[in-house]
Amino acid sequence: QGAVQQARAAVPAVAAQTAQAAGRAADIVRRPAPTAPPGSVGAAATEQALQRATTAEMMPVPFTGGSALTKGQASRDFAQLQFEKETAKLQEVGAPLRERVQNQSATLLQNFDAMVDSMQPITLSKPEIGLAVTTAIQNKANVAKKRIRAEYKKAEEAGETEEPVSMAPVAKSLEDLDKYSGLVSIIPAFRREAERLGAVAVDEAGALVPQELSINNAEILRQFVNQGTDWANPREAKFAKQLVMAIDESTEPAGGEIYRRARNLRRQYAEEFENVFDKVIRLSPVEEMNKVRATLISAGPEGKRAWTDLKAKGIDFIRESSQTSARDERGNFVISPAALHKTIKAMDQTGKLEALYGKKQARILRDQLS
Repeated sequence: QGAVQQARAAVPAVAAQTAQAAGRAADIVRRPAPTAPPGSVGAAATEQALQRATTAEMMPVPFTGGSALTKGQASRDFAQLQFEKETAKLQEVGAPLRERVQNQSATLLQNFDAMVDSMQPITLSKPEIGLAVTTAIQNKANVAKKRIRAEYKKAEEAGETEEPVSMAPVAKSLEDLDKYSGLVSIIPAFRREAERLGAVAVDEAGALVPQELSINNAEILRQFVNQGTDWANPREAKFAKQLVMAIDESTEPAGGEIYRRARNLRRQYAEEFENVFDKVIRLSPVEEMNKVRATLISAGPEGKRAWTDLKAKGIDFIRESSQTSARDERGNFVISPAALHKTIKAMDQTGKLEALYGKKQARILRDQLS
Protein backbone atom coordinates (compact mmCIF):
# COMPACT_ATOMS: atom_id res chain seq x y z
CA GLN A 1 0.00 0.00 0.00
CA GLY A 2 2.91 2.31 0.78
CA ALA A 3 4.29 1.76 -2.70
CA VAL A 4 0.91 2.61 -4.22
CA GLN A 5 0.73 5.82 -2.24
CA GLN A 6 4.26 6.77 -3.33
CA ALA A 7 3.35 6.13 -6.96
CA ARG A 8 0.23 8.27 -6.63
CA ALA A 9 2.25 11.02 -5.01
CA ALA A 10 4.73 10.93 -7.91
CA VAL A 11 2.05 11.43 -10.56
CA PRO A 12 1.74 15.23 -10.17
CA ALA A 13 5.52 15.65 -10.37
CA VAL A 14 5.76 13.52 -13.51
CA ALA A 15 2.86 15.41 -15.07
CA ALA A 16 4.53 18.72 -14.25
CA GLN A 17 7.81 17.58 -15.80
CA THR A 18 5.98 16.39 -18.92
CA ALA A 19 4.11 19.69 -19.19
CA GLN A 20 7.38 21.57 -18.78
CA ALA A 21 9.01 19.48 -21.50
CA ALA A 22 6.03 20.04 -23.78
CA GLY A 23 6.26 23.76 -23.20
CA ARG A 24 9.96 23.80 -24.05
CA ALA A 25 9.36 21.55 -27.06
CA ALA A 26 6.75 23.96 -28.39
CA ASP A 27 9.08 26.88 -27.78
CA ILE A 28 12.25 25.51 -29.41
CA VAL A 29 10.95 26.02 -32.91
CA ARG A 30 10.59 29.74 -32.38
CA ARG A 31 13.21 32.07 -33.74
CA PRO A 32 15.64 33.30 -31.04
CA ALA A 33 15.33 36.93 -29.98
CA PRO A 34 18.35 39.21 -29.26
CA THR A 35 17.73 39.72 -25.56
CA ALA A 36 21.35 39.62 -24.33
CA PRO A 37 22.99 42.96 -23.38
CA PRO A 38 24.87 44.67 -26.26
CA GLY A 39 28.55 43.81 -26.34
CA SER A 40 28.19 40.69 -24.24
CA VAL A 41 29.15 37.17 -25.22
CA GLY A 42 25.47 36.31 -25.19
CA ALA A 43 24.70 39.11 -27.65
CA ALA A 44 27.30 37.80 -30.07
CA ALA A 45 25.91 34.29 -29.83
CA THR A 46 22.36 35.55 -30.36
CA GLU A 47 23.45 37.58 -33.37
CA GLN A 48 25.01 34.45 -34.90
CA ALA A 49 21.82 32.48 -34.24
CA LEU A 50 19.73 35.13 -35.95
CA GLN A 51 22.14 35.20 -38.88
CA ARG A 52 21.89 31.42 -39.29
CA ALA A 53 18.09 31.58 -39.19
CA THR A 54 18.04 34.42 -41.71
CA THR A 55 20.48 32.61 -43.98
CA ALA A 56 18.33 29.49 -43.90
CA GLU A 57 15.33 31.59 -44.92
CA MET A 58 17.26 32.83 -47.98
CA MET A 59 17.93 29.37 -49.42
CA PRO A 60 16.58 28.61 -52.93
CA VAL A 61 13.87 26.60 -51.15
CA PRO A 62 13.59 28.53 -47.84
CA PHE A 63 13.72 26.88 -44.44
CA THR A 64 10.66 28.68 -43.11
CA GLY A 65 7.42 27.80 -41.38
CA GLY A 66 7.32 24.08 -40.69
CA SER A 67 10.96 23.63 -41.74
CA ALA A 68 12.49 26.67 -40.00
CA LEU A 69 15.54 26.16 -37.79
CA THR A 70 14.93 25.16 -34.19
CA LYS A 71 16.52 27.13 -31.37
CA GLY A 72 19.28 24.56 -31.05
CA GLN A 73 20.03 24.54 -34.76
CA ALA A 74 20.19 28.31 -34.89
CA SER A 75 22.25 28.79 -31.73
CA ARG A 76 24.25 25.54 -32.00
CA ASP A 77 24.14 25.47 -28.21
CA PHE A 78 25.12 21.96 -27.11
CA ALA A 79 22.70 21.74 -24.19
CA GLN A 80 19.79 22.96 -26.28
CA LEU A 81 20.62 20.55 -29.11
CA GLN A 82 20.78 17.65 -26.63
CA PHE A 83 17.44 18.63 -25.15
CA GLU A 84 15.87 18.72 -28.62
CA LYS A 85 17.41 15.36 -29.50
CA GLU A 86 16.08 13.68 -26.36
CA THR A 87 12.69 15.41 -26.52
CA ALA A 88 12.19 14.19 -30.09
CA LYS A 89 12.28 10.62 -28.75
CA LEU A 90 9.19 11.19 -26.58
CA GLN A 91 6.07 9.82 -28.21
CA GLU A 92 3.64 12.74 -27.94
CA VAL A 93 5.75 15.62 -26.69
CA GLY A 94 8.39 15.00 -29.34
CA ALA A 95 5.96 14.80 -32.27
CA PRO A 96 6.38 18.48 -33.31
CA LEU A 97 10.16 18.09 -33.31
CA ARG A 98 10.07 14.88 -35.34
CA GLU A 99 7.76 16.56 -37.84
CA ARG A 100 10.13 19.56 -37.99
CA VAL A 101 13.09 17.30 -38.78
CA GLN A 102 11.14 15.54 -41.54
CA ASN A 103 10.13 18.91 -43.01
CA GLN A 104 13.75 20.01 -42.97
CA SER A 105 14.92 16.82 -44.66
CA ALA A 106 12.37 17.32 -47.45
CA THR A 107 13.37 20.98 -47.83
CA LEU A 108 17.05 20.07 -47.95
CA LEU A 109 16.46 17.51 -50.70
CA GLN A 110 14.43 20.12 -52.62
CA ASN A 111 17.35 22.53 -52.28
CA PHE A 112 19.70 20.02 -53.87
CA ASP A 113 17.33 19.78 -56.85
CA ALA A 114 16.96 23.57 -57.01
CA MET A 115 20.73 24.00 -57.08
CA VAL A 116 21.05 21.64 -60.02
CA ASP A 117 18.30 23.53 -61.86
CA SER A 118 19.81 26.96 -61.20
CA MET A 119 23.43 26.21 -62.07
CA GLN A 120 25.03 28.74 -64.40
CA PRO A 121 28.33 28.57 -66.33
CA ILE A 122 31.23 29.62 -64.09
CA THR A 123 33.34 32.64 -64.96
CA LEU A 124 36.92 31.73 -64.10
CA SER A 125 40.29 32.70 -65.51
CA LYS A 126 41.19 29.76 -67.74
CA PRO A 127 44.56 28.24 -66.93
CA GLU A 128 46.72 27.50 -69.93
CA ILE A 129 45.85 24.14 -71.39
CA GLY A 130 48.77 22.15 -72.71
CA LEU A 131 48.47 21.40 -76.42
CA ALA A 132 49.07 17.72 -75.79
CA VAL A 133 46.19 17.51 -73.28
CA THR A 134 43.76 19.34 -75.56
CA THR A 135 44.77 17.35 -78.63
CA ALA A 136 44.58 14.02 -76.80
CA ILE A 137 41.05 14.65 -75.52
CA GLN A 138 39.77 15.99 -78.83
CA ASN A 139 41.43 13.26 -80.86
CA LYS A 140 39.98 10.57 -78.64
CA ALA A 141 36.52 12.08 -78.98
CA ASN A 142 36.85 12.39 -82.76
CA VAL A 143 37.97 8.78 -83.16
CA ALA A 144 35.06 7.55 -81.01
CA LYS A 145 32.53 9.66 -82.93
CA LYS A 146 33.78 8.43 -86.32
CA ARG A 147 33.45 4.84 -85.19
CA ILE A 148 29.93 5.44 -83.88
CA ARG A 149 28.85 7.16 -87.10
CA ALA A 150 30.32 4.31 -89.16
CA GLU A 151 28.35 1.71 -87.20
CA TYR A 152 25.11 3.67 -87.55
CA LYS A 153 25.68 3.94 -91.29
CA LYS A 154 26.22 0.17 -91.51
CA ALA A 155 22.99 -0.40 -89.59
CA GLU A 156 21.13 1.94 -91.92
CA GLU A 157 22.53 0.26 -95.05
CA ALA A 158 21.54 -3.14 -93.66
CA GLY A 159 17.95 -1.91 -93.20
CA GLU A 160 18.10 -2.26 -89.42
CA THR A 161 16.90 1.28 -88.80
CA GLU A 162 13.63 0.87 -90.70
CA GLU A 163 11.98 -1.09 -87.90
CA PRO A 164 8.99 0.82 -86.42
CA VAL A 165 8.99 1.52 -82.69
CA SER A 166 6.37 2.99 -80.37
CA MET A 167 6.90 6.61 -79.37
CA ALA A 168 4.82 6.28 -76.17
CA PRO A 169 7.71 7.41 -73.90
CA VAL A 170 8.25 10.48 -76.12
CA ALA A 171 4.55 11.41 -76.02
CA LYS A 172 4.52 11.12 -72.23
CA SER A 173 7.68 13.21 -71.92
CA LEU A 174 6.24 15.95 -74.13
CA GLU A 175 3.03 15.96 -72.06
CA ASP A 176 5.07 16.28 -68.86
CA LEU A 177 7.06 19.17 -70.34
CA ASP A 178 4.03 21.00 -71.76
CA LYS A 179 3.53 23.10 -68.62
CA TYR A 180 6.97 24.65 -69.17
CA SER A 181 6.33 25.59 -72.82
CA GLY A 182 5.84 29.25 -71.96
CA LEU A 183 9.12 29.39 -70.11
CA VAL A 184 11.45 27.47 -72.41
CA SER A 185 11.14 27.99 -76.16
CA ILE A 186 12.83 24.71 -77.10
CA ILE A 187 9.91 22.65 -75.75
CA PRO A 188 7.39 23.84 -78.39
CA ALA A 189 10.13 23.35 -80.99
CA PHE A 190 10.66 19.76 -79.87
CA ARG A 191 6.94 19.11 -80.03
CA ARG A 192 6.61 20.57 -83.53
CA GLU A 193 9.47 18.41 -84.80
CA ALA A 194 8.00 15.30 -83.14
CA GLU A 195 4.68 16.00 -84.89
CA ARG A 196 6.40 16.69 -88.22
CA LEU A 197 8.28 13.39 -88.10
CA GLY A 198 5.13 11.53 -87.05
CA ALA A 199 6.29 10.52 -83.59
CA VAL A 200 3.09 11.94 -82.06
CA ALA A 201 -0.29 13.12 -83.30
CA VAL A 202 -2.92 15.38 -81.75
CA ASP A 203 -6.45 14.08 -81.25
CA GLU A 204 -9.67 16.12 -81.33
CA ALA A 205 -9.34 16.93 -77.64
CA GLY A 206 -5.84 18.31 -78.17
CA ALA A 207 -4.11 15.43 -76.40
CA LEU A 208 -0.92 13.87 -77.73
CA VAL A 209 -1.27 10.38 -79.14
CA PRO A 210 1.90 8.30 -79.55
CA GLN A 211 2.59 6.91 -83.01
CA GLU A 212 5.03 4.40 -84.42
CA LEU A 213 8.20 5.78 -85.95
CA SER A 214 11.10 4.15 -87.73
CA ILE A 215 14.33 3.90 -85.76
CA ASN A 216 15.95 6.11 -88.38
CA ASN A 217 13.43 8.91 -87.83
CA ALA A 218 13.72 8.46 -84.07
CA GLU A 219 17.47 9.04 -84.45
CA ILE A 220 16.72 12.16 -86.52
CA LEU A 221 14.51 13.43 -83.70
CA ARG A 222 17.31 12.71 -81.23
CA GLN A 223 19.78 14.69 -83.35
CA PHE A 224 17.31 17.58 -83.51
CA VAL A 225 17.12 17.67 -79.71
CA ASN A 226 20.90 17.54 -79.31
CA GLN A 227 21.60 20.19 -81.92
CA GLY A 228 18.75 22.49 -80.89
CA THR A 229 19.69 22.63 -77.20
CA ASP A 230 22.02 25.08 -75.51
CA TRP A 231 23.63 22.54 -73.19
CA ALA A 232 25.28 25.30 -71.16
CA ASN A 233 21.80 26.48 -70.16
CA PRO A 234 20.79 24.40 -67.10
CA ARG A 235 17.05 24.57 -67.74
CA GLU A 236 17.31 23.70 -71.43
CA ALA A 237 19.77 20.91 -70.64
CA LYS A 238 17.44 19.39 -68.04
CA PHE A 239 14.40 19.26 -70.34
CA ALA A 240 16.36 18.12 -73.40
CA LYS A 241 17.98 15.32 -71.42
CA GLN A 242 14.53 14.11 -70.36
CA LEU A 243 13.40 13.95 -73.97
CA VAL A 244 16.60 12.23 -75.16
CA MET A 245 16.08 9.57 -72.48
CA ALA A 246 12.50 9.08 -73.71
CA ILE A 247 13.71 8.60 -77.30
CA ASP A 248 16.34 6.12 -76.16
CA GLU A 249 13.71 4.25 -74.15
CA SER A 250 11.61 3.95 -77.31
CA THR A 251 14.43 2.50 -79.41
CA GLU A 252 16.18 0.45 -76.70
CA PRO A 253 14.74 -3.00 -77.49
CA ALA A 254 14.65 -2.52 -81.28
CA GLY A 255 17.03 -2.89 -84.21
CA GLY A 256 19.40 -5.57 -85.39
CA GLU A 257 22.84 -6.58 -84.19
CA ILE A 258 24.70 -3.74 -85.96
CA TYR A 259 22.33 -1.08 -84.61
CA ARG A 260 22.61 -2.44 -81.08
CA ARG A 261 26.40 -2.38 -81.44
CA ALA A 262 26.26 1.26 -82.55
CA ARG A 263 24.05 2.13 -79.56
CA ASN A 264 26.47 0.36 -77.24
CA LEU A 265 29.38 2.37 -78.63
CA ARG A 266 27.42 5.58 -78.09
CA ARG A 267 26.62 4.47 -74.54
CA GLN A 268 30.30 3.76 -73.85
CA TYR A 269 31.20 7.18 -75.18
CA ALA A 270 28.68 8.77 -72.80
CA GLU A 271 30.00 6.73 -69.88
CA GLU A 272 33.43 8.26 -70.37
CA PHE A 273 31.95 11.49 -69.09
CA GLU A 274 30.62 9.59 -66.08
CA ASN A 275 34.18 8.45 -65.30
CA VAL A 276 35.50 12.00 -65.56
CA PHE A 277 33.80 12.85 -62.27
CA ASP A 278 35.77 10.25 -60.30
CA LYS A 279 39.03 10.72 -62.19
CA VAL A 280 39.04 14.50 -62.45
CA ILE A 281 36.46 16.11 -60.15
CA ARG A 282 37.14 13.94 -57.11
CA LEU A 283 40.71 12.69 -57.43
CA SER A 284 42.69 15.25 -59.44
CA PRO A 285 44.03 18.64 -58.29
CA VAL A 286 41.81 21.63 -59.00
CA GLU A 287 44.23 22.77 -61.72
CA GLU A 288 43.64 19.56 -63.69
CA MET A 289 39.90 19.85 -63.18
CA ASN A 290 39.97 23.38 -64.61
CA LYS A 291 41.90 22.14 -67.65
CA VAL A 292 39.20 19.59 -68.39
CA ARG A 293 36.50 22.20 -67.83
CA ALA A 294 38.12 24.61 -70.29
CA THR A 295 38.55 21.84 -72.86
CA LEU A 296 34.93 20.72 -72.60
CA ILE A 297 33.50 24.25 -72.69
CA SER A 298 35.49 24.99 -75.85
CA ALA A 299 34.48 21.72 -77.51
CA GLY A 300 31.03 22.84 -78.63
CA PRO A 301 27.51 21.82 -77.49
CA GLU A 302 28.45 18.26 -76.48
CA GLY A 303 31.35 19.47 -74.36
CA LYS A 304 29.19 22.10 -72.65
CA ARG A 305 26.55 19.49 -71.98
CA ALA A 306 29.18 17.18 -70.48
CA TRP A 307 30.39 19.95 -68.15
CA THR A 308 26.83 20.74 -67.07
CA ASP A 309 26.31 17.04 -66.33
CA LEU A 310 29.52 16.93 -64.28
CA LYS A 311 28.39 19.89 -62.18
CA ALA A 312 25.05 18.20 -61.58
CA LYS A 313 26.87 15.02 -60.59
CA GLY A 314 28.81 17.07 -58.05
CA ILE A 315 25.55 18.05 -56.34
CA ASP A 316 24.41 14.42 -56.48
CA PHE A 317 27.74 13.37 -54.95
CA ILE A 318 27.25 15.77 -52.04
CA ARG A 319 23.70 14.54 -51.54
CA GLU A 320 24.60 10.85 -51.77
CA SER A 321 27.62 11.24 -49.49
CA SER A 322 25.45 12.80 -46.78
CA GLN A 323 22.52 10.36 -47.01
CA THR A 324 22.19 7.52 -44.56
CA SER A 325 20.49 4.25 -45.44
CA ALA A 326 17.61 5.13 -43.11
CA ARG A 327 14.37 6.78 -44.26
CA ASP A 328 11.97 8.95 -42.30
CA GLU A 329 8.23 8.36 -41.98
CA ARG A 330 7.65 10.07 -45.34
CA GLY A 331 10.11 7.84 -47.16
CA ASN A 332 12.80 10.51 -47.56
CA PHE A 333 16.41 9.54 -46.94
CA VAL A 334 17.74 10.84 -43.64
CA ILE A 335 20.62 13.31 -44.08
CA SER A 336 23.61 13.15 -41.74
CA PRO A 337 24.64 16.76 -40.90
CA ALA A 338 28.15 15.59 -39.98
CA ALA A 339 28.62 13.75 -43.27
CA LEU A 340 27.21 16.72 -45.21
CA HIS A 341 29.62 19.12 -43.49
CA LYS A 342 32.57 16.76 -44.06
CA THR A 343 31.89 16.39 -47.80
CA ILE A 344 31.42 20.12 -48.44
CA LYS A 345 34.46 21.01 -46.34
CA ALA A 346 36.65 18.56 -48.26
CA MET A 347 35.59 20.04 -51.61
CA ASP A 348 36.04 23.56 -50.28
CA GLN A 349 39.55 22.97 -48.96
CA THR A 350 40.73 21.80 -52.38
CA GLY A 351 39.21 24.83 -54.10
CA LYS A 352 36.88 22.64 -56.15
CA LEU A 353 33.66 23.89 -54.56
CA GLU A 354 34.11 27.40 -55.93
CA ALA A 355 35.77 26.23 -59.16
CA LEU A 356 32.74 24.05 -59.93
CA TYR A 357 29.90 26.31 -58.83
CA GLY A 358 31.24 29.85 -58.63
CA LYS A 359 31.38 32.08 -55.56
CA LYS A 360 27.63 32.53 -55.03
CA GLN A 361 26.70 28.86 -55.33
CA ALA A 362 29.71 27.82 -53.26
CA ARG A 363 28.66 30.21 -50.51
CA ILE A 364 25.21 28.63 -50.41
CA LEU A 365 26.70 25.17 -50.13
CA ARG A 366 29.37 26.21 -47.65
CA ASP A 367 27.50 28.54 -45.32
CA GLN A 368 23.90 27.42 -45.58
CA LEU A 369 24.04 23.64 -45.87
CA SER A 370 27.03 22.73 -43.76
